[in-house]
Amino acid sequence: MKFFSIRNKIFLFYTCFIMILLSLVGYVLYSLFFDTLKEYQINYSIELANKTQYNLEFFLSTVNNTAALLSNNSSILAELSSGNGENKEEIDKFLETTVSAHAYLKGVYIIGQNGNVYVSDQRIKAEDLAQSFENIISNESGDGFYKDSYTYKYHSSYNARTLTYSKHIYDYKNHIDYGLLIIAINYDFLRELISTASVTLVNKMLVVDPEGETLFTFPFNAYLDEVIFKHPEVLSETNLRFTDKVFGEESIIVSDTIKYSNWKIISIHPLNNILQDIRNLFVEMVKMIAMFFIVTAFFAYLFSYSITKPIITLRRSMKLVEKGNLDVNVDVINNDEIGELTAAFNRMVMRIDQLIKRTIENEKQKAEMDFKILQAQINPHFLYNTLDSIRWMATLQNAPIVSTMTSSMINLLKYNFSRKDTLVSLSEEIDSVKNYVSIQKYKYGDVFDIVYHIPEEILEYKTIKFILQPIVENSIFHGFENIEHIGLIEISAYAKEDHLYIKVSDNGVGMTEEQKENLINRKPSNQKYLEIGIKNVDDRIKFYCGEDSGLTLVSELNIGTTVTFKLPLNINM
Repeated sequence: MKFFSIRNKIFLFYTCFIMILLSLVGYVLYSLFFDTLKEYQINYSIELANKTQYNLEFFLSTVNNTAALLSNNSSILAELSSGNGENKEEIDKFLETTVSAHAYLKGVYIIGQNGNVYVSDQRIKAEDLAQSFENIISNESGDGFYKDSYTYKYHSSYNARTLTYSKHIYDYKNHIDYGLLIIAINYDFLRELISTASVTLVNKMLVVDPEGETLFTFPFNAYLDEVIFKHPEVLSETNLRFTDKVFGEESIIVSDTIKYSNWKIISIHPLNNILQDIRNLFVEMVKMIAMFFIVTAFFAYLFSYSITKPIITLRRSMKLVEKGNLDVNVDVINNDEIGELTAAFNRMVMRIDQLIKRTIENEKQKAEMDFKILQAQINPHFLYNTLDSIRWMATLQNAPIVSTMTSSMINLLKYNFSRKDTLVSLSEEIDSVKNYVSIQKYKYGDVFDIVYHIPEEILEYKTIKFILQPIVENSIFHGFENIEHIGLIEISAYAKEDHLYIKVSDNGVGMTEEQKENLINRKPSNQKYLEIGIKNVDDRIKFYCGEDSGLTLVSELNIGTTVTFKLPLNINM
C-alpha cells in the first residue's frame, strides 16, 4: 500500500469494503434463511408425498362407504336373515351391477352364516371362496382387513391380483351376525392410482401391511425392504420421522398409518434432492453477488478515476513547475476541495512567476544603479586630494568662500561615494543636504532659503542614503526657476504608527499633471531633470523597505510642490 497511487488505494479500499460487506450480507442471509428454507423444502417434499397418502385414503374411504352401503342394504339383509336363498339370483344380479358401476372393483361376494354364497361373477367357485375366507368369517374383528390375494384360488377361469376388503354384515340392534361381505379391489387400478399421484415426486415410497409385506412401491422396480429390516419401528409407530442413509444417501424417512386400513405408508426423501433447490438458490445468490461486485468494482474505478484525475493532472503540472515551466495553468473542473486546491495552485504559480520577474527587474535596476554609482566613484580619492589642495590654497589666498565651498563639496562627496552603507541615520542624511544646499547658496545667493523642522528624538532613526538630495535639487533647479519671490524649502519629519514620515516642501512654480506624470515615470521632456530622479528614489525605497513604503508627490501650479517619504521605523535588510 505504501507505493500504491491514490487511485489504486481508493479503488482497493472501496472494492475490499464492498467485498467484505457483500460476503457478510451473503453469510447472514444464508445463515438466517438456510435452516428455514431447508425445513420448508423438507415439509414441501413431505407434503407432496402426503398427497399420495390422501389420494389413497380417499380411495379406501370410497371402498369403505361402498361396503357400508352394501352391508346395510335392506334386500341383502332380508335375504341373509331368511337364510332360504330364495332371492339369490336377485342379490347376485345386484352385486354384478355394483361391480360394473365401479372400475376399481374386481368382484363383490357375500358369504352367509348358513353357508349361502352370493357372487357378482357366476364363475366364482363358492366352496373355494368360503374356504379362502373361513378364518375371517369366524373372526368378528376382521372388519376392514385388507389382504393381498389372487382370484385363481376361487375363480374358475380368471386369475388376477386383488386386494380384498372384508366386512361383517351385522345387525347391531339385535346383535346378529348375518355373514361376511368381501370386496375384491383391482390391484392394478390401485397401483396406477398411486403411480399417478406420485409421478411428480423425486422421492421413494412403499406401502406395507402389518406383517411388513410390501404391497406397493414407487418407483415400481425399487427394492425398499431394507428400510423395514433396518427400522422395524416404522410398522408399529405412527407419524414417525427420522434421518438415515438409504442407498448411501442421507434421507429423511417418514412413516404413517393409512386411514381406513391397517397399512403403513413409508416415504423416503433424499436430502440431496430436497436441498438441490436451495443449492441452486445459493449458486444464483453467489452469481448475483459476483455480478453486483463486478458492477460495483467498475463504478469504484470510475469513482476513483473521477476523484484522482484532477490530482494526477495537478501532480503533472507540479512536475512541470519543478522543472522551471511557470506557464502552467490547470483547468478548474469542479468547485470542490480539489478545485479550490487547483485554483490555489494556479494563483501560486502566477504569483511565483510575478515575483521572479519582479526580482529579475529589481536586480536589473539595482545593477544599473550600482553601475551609475560606480561610475561616479571613479578615483574619488583623487577628487578629495584635489579639492583639499584647492581648499588650502583658498585659505592661504584669504578666500574663505572658496574654502567653505570646497569643504562642503568634500563632505558631500565623502558621504555619497565613500560610505558603502545603504542605511544611514536621519541626521547624517540631513547633514548631507546641508552641505549640498551650502554649495548651491553660493551659486544662487539669497534666491531661496531652507528651514528644518525635525525633532531631536527622531534624528537617529535609520533611512535610505541619498534620497533627500535629489528632491531638494529638483526644488532648486526647477521649482524656483523664473519665480519673482524668494524660494523656501521646508524639510520636516515625524514618527507615526511604526513609520517615519519626511516631507520636502517648496513654494516654487509647481507642476501640471502632465509634468508630475513625466517626473514620476522619468519620461523624456524638455526640462533638465536629474538622471537619478524621483522615480529612482521611489524604486530604491520600495526595494529596501517593501511595497508599503515609498514617496508621494503633491503639486499645484504656481503654488508649490510637496514630496512625502514613508519609511518603516525599523528597516530590516
